[in-house]
Amino acid sequence: MFFLYGLVGYAVALKFKIKNNLDLRNIKFVLPSEWMKDKLMESGLRIDSKNLVVIENPINNLFFTEKKINCNRKKYNINEDDFVCIFVSYWLKNPLKDLKDVIESLEVLSRISSRKITLICVGGYFFRSFKSNLINIISTNMVLDTEKMLEILDLADLNLSFSKAESFGLNVAECMARGIPSIVYRDTPMAKILEKNNLGVVVDNKEQMLSQLLKIINAGPLFNINSGKLREYAQNTFHPKIVSKRYFDFYKFIYKL
Repeated sequence: MFFLYGLVGYAVALKFKIKNNLDLRNIKFVLPSEWMKDKLMESGLRIDSKNLVVIENPINNLFFTEKKINCNRKKYNINEDDFVCIFVSYWLKNPLKDLKDVIESLEVLSRISSRKITLICVGGYFFRSFKSNLINIISTNMVLDTEKMLEILDLADLNLSFSKAESFGLNVAECMARGIPSIVYRDTPMAKILEKNNLGVVVDNKEQMLSQLLKIINAGPLFNINSGKLREYAQNTFHPKIVSKRYFDFYKFIYKL
């Protein structure tokens, strides 16, 4: 046991030594979000903030195709007037994704709202079906075919993304490109973008999540967030051509081309 504690202590001491002796001030970093930039600055590493460049990740250009006006909800046994939320995660059971809180909040919402609520869960590893007596839950394995994923996304009124294990927020960006607003937790990669540009809803906890969901379901489909504005921002930020140009300009600057 003493030997084990000794190893742990040595590992901690070594990490502390590396952290304090490693000089990264002359190294440039390209990061996918302002959130990651903030976390890197808070890490205590010797880094020059001027060398931290944020270039968001691109998303598949098929997400920018025109959204179908009449989505076939009947195909998925969803009523046309249902309030439809979508939750996407490669690992639905991961507690850092907070699906349990999402389902519980929607169940509470169903008791005080006249609209029927449907939650579409798109999951991957450790997939399992989720059931509820209060809301309609449709579970499907992770969709790898982009066109199929677009069909599923276009069923939704709102994207719920409460993951605490992201560096960028790909799902939020993809929904934005489809004109679908999102709710996210504050200390997550997409929170700054959504809040600063009025492109979504940012909450601090489960109680605020429920409060905002109630406002949204009562306010109608747009609830003060224009789908065209969402698509425009995504087009100007996450489109592969835009991201490629930003990388090209960055390398031109680095190599003084």
